Amino acid sequence: MQADIYALLNLNQKASIFTKIGARGKKSLSTEFWIIVNDLPQNSWFKIGKALPNYGMRVDDHTSFIRGGNYSRTTLGLKKEGLIFVPYLDPPAIFEFGIKILSNLHWTSSISTNIISSYEEIANLSTQLNYSNSFNNIGYMFGTSYMKENYFQMRGIYAGIAIKNLVYTFEVDQAENWIDGSKSIAIYDEIAWEVFQGLH
Repeated sequence: MQADIYALLNLNQKASIFTKIGARGKKSLSTEFWIIVNDLPQNSWFKIGKALPNYGMRVDDHTSFIRGGNYSRTTLGLKKEGLIFVPYLDPPAIFEFGIKILSNLHWTSSISTNIISSYEEIANLSTQLNYSNSFNNIGYMFGTSYMKENYFQMRGIYAGIAIKNLVYTFEVDQAENWIDGSKSIAIYDEIAWEVFQGLH
């Protein structure tokens, strides 16, 4: 179970402040806050504060293996059953930069303090390239992500297509040195059908 409270304050047309306080259990709170400045030269922007890097599709379901997976491990004997984005993860201090390369092509990159370890030093580099468009009422998007922190590396691809009320999305990620020097692969795919507004 988790609960979140969000707030967004628009300072002007170019700058906004965001904050989120989340309850992750009886004694655990997660805080996220940042300021974003938009409409910089070349359609760029930057964000600074405390937040997770822009990696993958960032689906809401933290039990997805591309996020945190099974927090309480199953009986399969695996040391970890998911990637690094567990619900109890404390967001790092981050500086993120983004730019619209083309009308439908966006690139973001960030540096942040550690996510994998508890040391407070600038060690994490993340980057993402995303393309989205539509054709004859068919929407589609695809992208790739990369993250490196010391000996840990993670890379992935994702895509999605929407035809009327039917949406299909998938993501595949490979992580190195997340589990004792091994390579791990996490896969997510979902088909969603909106029967009518409010019912999926």
